[in-house]
Amino acid sequence: MALGTGSAMQLPTNSPPTISGGPVAPPVQLAPGVPMPMPGQVQGQVQPQMQPPGQQPQNQPQAMPGGAAPIGPDGRMPGLPPGVPMGPPAREPAYDSGPRGTGLPPARPTPGSITRTNVPKPITCTARLELARTNLPPNGGEFTVPAVVTPAGCAPAVALASPWVRTVDAATFRFQADANTSNLVRDTLISVGETSFFVRQEPPAQPGLAAAPSRLTFGLDKKGKTDSKRITAWTENGAGKFAARPGHPWLTLKPRRNKDQRQTYEVSVQRNAGLGPGRYDTFVELTPSGSTNAIRIPVVVEVPGAN
Repeated sequence: MALGTGSAMQLPTNSPPTISGGPVAPPVQLAPGVPMPMPGQVQGQVQPQMQPPGQQPQNQPQAMPGGAAPIGPDGRMPGLPPGVPMGPPAREPAYDSGPRGTGLPPARPTPGSITRTNVPKPITCTARLELARTNLPPNGGEFTVPAVVTPAGCAPAVALASPWVRTVDAATFRFQADANTSNLVRDTLISVGETSFFVRQEPPAQPGLAAAPSRLTFGLDKKGKTDSKRITAWTENGAGKFAARPGHPWLTLKPRRNKDQRQTYEVSVQRNAGLGPGRYDTFVELTPSGSTNAIRIPVVVEVPGAN
């Protein structure tokens, strides 16, 4: 049948016949002057092929698992326009938090599967002091800190603040102090739990000591000369001997007399001391034999100016 110029062809609109391999493409409206397309040339449509009886159709889209879009024999989705890329294939969900190497989702606890364990609370050991302090003799020795602990038999922490106190038995709070060989009182603390025990130790008895005068003053002339002065020291020690020490090397001490537990020293300033104008403060220290108790006598040296 011939088509006239400017006229359009209307394909039959009745139901398309069914052929082995699939239905025929639906009718297509053609514009005037457009030739009739050949079978299989309409984009996006797959024309069925005639197959012998009992044989499965060829070149049909392959069904994908999981409901994914089918893939045609050319490796593309049917109806996908040329030049449009295909997306990545569908993947199974990955479970990173499941058991290692299994690819399974993490297990979820079911109600009633959680086991509760009662953890016992730590025992708090407290200490109470029946006395807060003690005074120790100069020779030291062992002593006990009167502490009561709760609960009975627990062991609170014990800490010492001075090296002259050592632990004998921490369970009974027994300690030992060294002898005090200085001439000073010394104190320390012993910590038992959260409490502190005060310890004081007296020095050994010191012999009586005295000296006169209680202060010496020297005035140098322009030539650096000055007169000498005397100090007399007294002690209860039977020998009555002293160890004398000047506070500066330009101050000299010379023992003069030792009688009736008294010792006299002559004190002077060296003539060539090289002291410039001004005031110089120093001392003379006297220590009785067999004792650590000392006495210091202040000494003042005044040097006039050059005018």
